[in-house]
Amino acid sequence: MYTLTTYFGELLKNIEPPADRLEAAQNVPDRVRDYLKDCEDFSTSPPYSTLAGSYRRHTAVGDIKDVDIIVKADVGLDVEPGSTLRTLKNALEKLPEALGLHGYTEVTESRRSVHVYFEDKDFHLDVVPAIVPKEIDQKLYIPDKSWKKWIPSNPIGYCRYLSELNEKHSGKVVPLIKIIKYFRDYQMKIMKPKSYWLEALVVYHVVNESIDMQKSLAEIFRDLMSAIYNKYAPLLGREDGATPHIPDPMLNNDISWNWDRSHFETFMNRVKEAEDAATKALDTDNQEDAVKLWQKVFGDDKFPKDVKQAAKNLAKAAPGVASVASAGYVSAQLPVSGRFTVSQPTKYYGG
Repeated sequence: MYTLTTYFGELLKNIEPPADRLEAAQNVPDRVRDYLKDCEDFSTSPPYSTLAGSYRRHTAVGDIKDVDIIVKADVGLDVEPGSTLRTLKNALEKLPEALGLHGYTEVTESRRSVHVYFEDKDFHLDVVPAIVPKEIDQKLYIPDKSWKKWIPSNPIGYCRYLSELNEKHSGKVVPLIKIIKYFRDYQMKIMKPKSYWLEALVVYHVVNESIDMQKSLAEIFRDLMSAIYNKYAPLLGREDGATPHIPDPMLNNDISWNWDRSHFETFMNRVKEAEDAATKALDTDNQEDAVKLWQKVFGDDKFPKDVKQAAKNLAKAAPGVASVASAGYVSAQLPVSGRFTVSQPTKYYGG
């Protein structure tokens, strides 16, 4: 009988971005950053620009469609945000010619960024101008065209914070974020909560010890569903259209202020269904029944029914060499750091 560790290890592998999308995410932004560094039409200075978003935080799942770039703008807080966005848009409109891009490229201005779409690679960039008063990994300011002001943010500081939190909890936080993002994508084709809201929800419950991070990843996911539902279920009974106030992990401001009530209700329904299915799966002694229940949560495309090949690959590792990390991964080599358990010799090879 295979353990849930094997199944969830395969789930995590199956939801990783494919190699070709990772390549696009690596190559395209670097070329754009080089262009902006030397661009005379948009004034910037060291550190010029940096990657941000889920790609940089290693929390992206599935087909990577976009990458965020923060570019330092040499302007003051007294400059109208819309003016800075227009200047950046004008500079980026010359990007295809400067980089020798022959496919269709669309450059559009949004509320807080300039969006660049590369048709030949089916790839998007969100380029966000920022005023950086001190260091780029501290509080900075990004434009909000609708509000006509610069608003505080700390995307790079959050990257560091999440990395430290993940390390503190033996590498389980980032996999948990990946799993809840995929859960949302599978369960909700429309009305999806934003990815950053989900990350903030995970961070909130981890930091506030709503879930026991010493458990297996399967148990942690179930407990997260329980914690989210229990915290926000009282809002469902209110008639004023209330939705959760999810705090930003760095600045503590409400990041979900514009969550539509019907979208929130749909998300809560999916959370409750997942909690119930996961609880039944964890309670049953029948492995086939457990797998079917987990597939109700994650689908049978990514959550495997058959893990024989994965088990065979692990069995190739010599006993005492394979290791089980506390995040639930099994490796054929000893990790260089972190908590892990060395596998024990066995005569059971699975069937």
